[in-house]
Amino acid sequence: MIWGTLEAPTYDEEGPIAAGGAVYAQCSACHGAGGGGGVGYQLNDGEVIKTFPDVESHVAWVVNGSSAAGTPYGDPDREGGQRISQNQGVMPNFAALESYEILEVVLYERVTHGLQDAGELEAYVLWVESGAIPDWELGVSPQSIFELS
Repeated sequence: MIWGTLEAPTYDEEGPIAAGGAVYAQCSACHGAGGGGGVGYQLNDGEVIKTFPDVESHVAWVVNGSSAAGTPYGDPDREGGQRISQNQGVMPNFAALESYEILEVVLYERVTHGLQDAGELEAYVLWVESGAIPDWELGVSPQSIFELS
């Protein structure tokens, strides 16, 4: 049985989602170039969407990372249970990245590894292109991602 699609995801090759691919190079050391996992959890085959059903929680995770092994994260109702930082290692925070870079890499991961339709993310693409993204600092919550703009 084959899940997903054999076609490459489509998005503007010059836009924020494509730019997220360059940022993802920093993530690939742990999550693999194709998102198959390694030291970090698997992202591909839709796993990233199962863990982070919404963009805001995904962004907050990238900004904050995990403080220690045993930290639960992502959707508590996730099929198979909520993810917990443990054997895979601790997720470093990436608060040092520019906010637009964080959103670009999140969009890239969702489309490329999560197989989310890029059209569903158009509002976020426009937000990056507007240049109006606030600075996200350590401790940002998913609920405050849009409140800060």
